[in-house]
This record gives sequence, C-alpha cells and structure tokens, in this order.
Amino acid sequence: MTERRNPNRPLVAIGGMGGSGTRLIARILVECGIYMGSDLNEALDNLVFTRLFKDPVWFRNADKEDIYKRLELFNKHMTGQSFDFYDLKKSFSSFRKNRNYPTQKMYYLKFLINHLKERSSFNRWGWKEPNTHLYIKHLAHYYKDLKYIHVVRNGLDMAFSNNRKQLWSWGFLYDIDISAGNKPIHSFQLDYWIRSNLSAISSAKYSFGPQLYILNFDKLCMNKPTELSKLLSFLNINIDKLQLEKLAKLIRQPESINRAKEKDLSIFTNKQIKEVEKMGFDLSDFNISSSTGS
Repeated sequence: MTERRNPNRPLVAIGGMGGSGTRLIARILVECGIYMGSDLNEALDNLVFTRLFKDPVWFRNADKEDIYKRLELFNKHMTGQSFDFYDLKKSFSSFRKNRNYPTQKMYYLKFLINHLKERSSFNRWGWKEPNTHLYIKHLAHYYKDLKYIHVVRNGLDMAFSNNRKQLWSWGFLYDIDISAGNKPIHSFQLDYWIRSNLSAISSAKYSFGPQLYILNFDKLCMNKPTELSKLLSFLNINIDKLQLEKLAKLIRQPESINRAKEKDLSIFTNKQIKEVEKMGFDLSDFNISSSTGS
C-alpha cells in the first residue's frame, strides 16, 4: 500500500480504556484551542469516529483497506473536505452485505453528508475516543505525524468500574470469554485492563515511538502542575503560568479513585496484582491479601 499524506494532519488522538480519564484530557486540549470535532457526546467522544469504528461485527470481517477507507472518510469529515454518497458507499460496501448491518448506520451516513463543518479557522485538531487504541497501527500509517496519548488509570479501580462496554465489545480480541462465568466479573474486567493496555502500549511504542505519550491518570490527579506541564510539552503547547493554573483547576480527583481499597481484592490473582504494579501503580496502601491466588 502506498504511503498516505494528508494536507490537514491532526495533532493528537486520545485513547484508553473507557472511564480511564480520557474525557478530562480532551477537555484540557479543547481549552488549549484544539478542535476535537463538532459531534461530541457528554464524555467528549468524537461520535463520528465512534460510529465509524466502534463496531465489533464489522471489525471481525474488515481488512486493512476497509479500515483505511473509513479513516479517509473520517479525515474528510474532520477537515471539512467534501464527499458524496458514492464515497460513503465505497467505504461501507463490504459491510452493507452483512445482515446485521444496523439501519441506524445508514441514517447516520446520510446525516454525515449534511454535517460537514468548515474548520478553516482551526490550525490544530484531534479527537478523543477510547476505542482509538484498537487502531493504533492503522493510524500510525495513515497519519505520519500523529501524536497519540494513551490514558491509563489504576487497574484495581478500573476493575470495579460499571463501565464495561469495552469488555463486552472487545474481550474476544484478548481471549476473554465472559460467558465462561468461572470468576467474578471484576476479575474479567481486570484481565481486559491488563491485556488491552499491554497490547496497546506495545503496539504504540512500535508504531509511534517518540510520538507516544502514556498518561498515568492517578499521577495527573496527585501532581497537577508537573504532570500537566509534561503533557503540554509533549504536544508543543506553550502557555504562561496563569493559563497553566487555570487548566490545573480542571483536574479534579474523582470520588472513584482508590475505590478498590474498600473492596475484596482476594478475587484477583498475584499475577494480576503484579501486572498492575508493573504498569506503574503503587498498591502499597491497598489491602492485598496474602492468600491471593497464583
């Protein structure tokens, strides 16, 4: 496949496990003047990306050209380039043959045509969508200068999150069979956290190299100015002290941080606990039982 070069390249993409703090990072970038899209939900997910790529049924059958076609469609939408229904039909032709194709997608495709937003006034743009991490190698090929931020939050806290959409949708990618029901759902959730993050970070290190930033959400909440400065430096965003203080006020430690301290952690294995620690999280204050399985 020939190398793709786009005249209006994005600055940054944000991905990670749902509920890991990606919304906060998106909000910070919006405050810095980065255009993140016009069709966003409350969590600041770019819904154009969501509806194009958050589709396990399509993903199972898609080849790399199918993915690149949708990336091209996404790029045209975000950069205000025109396209007609034929472009949409080409991008979706392979999947439209599938009986499971939801009717609302065709409605949304027609909506896309009338939803193009001129963004000539935006010099920098990007997007946030947790599932972005599933397309790391494709994004690195399509956008040669893209910077990728992967947000990671303490796996034990994430294991007790009620946000299990990625686990249900994408668990099959990491050989996680929830239907087996042979352990608590929280253990399955931690398996997903471990395997998806290890896979994403490994792929991103190879694909993005220095264009990768792994953001520890817990550290950001504990040391706002320092960690925020590191993030902005990575993005080559220069602001003064007052602006930095204003952005730092957006960072509020959620009540759910350290929720795992109040939970029974004996349901996790020693191996799972060690993987969380290896990811850079201090669990010394957590009630880790010595009877935790292997």
